[in-house]
Amino acid sequence: PMYTLMMGLLYTALDSTKEDFWSPLVTVCIAALAIACYVWIMLTLAYFFSGKACESVISSVKERILLRVLHRNAEYFDTPETSNATIVNDINQQPGALIA
Repeated sequence: PMYTLMMGLLYTALDSTKEDFWSPLVTVCIAALAIACYVWIMLTLAYFFSGKACESVISSVKERILLRVLHRNAEYFDTPETSNATIVNDINQQPGALIA
């Protein structure tokens, strides 16, 4: 559709005066601006929703890992390398490694 509109504008420009050409030129400029706004809005929405989806996935992965880790016996958390604070700190520092 935009190609047809542009070709119509080109053929109109070849055999018209400035006054006759002004109206189709404004139409094409408005159409191009509308398409640019549409693309910008769609990209912004895609970025927003992909961020929300990623946040949700990471949150659910963290919850599952915490449930598995915290359902252990109390002796497991007595050593410094497996204390509660160390485990939570490791989970928050490396969320990407938890997916694998």
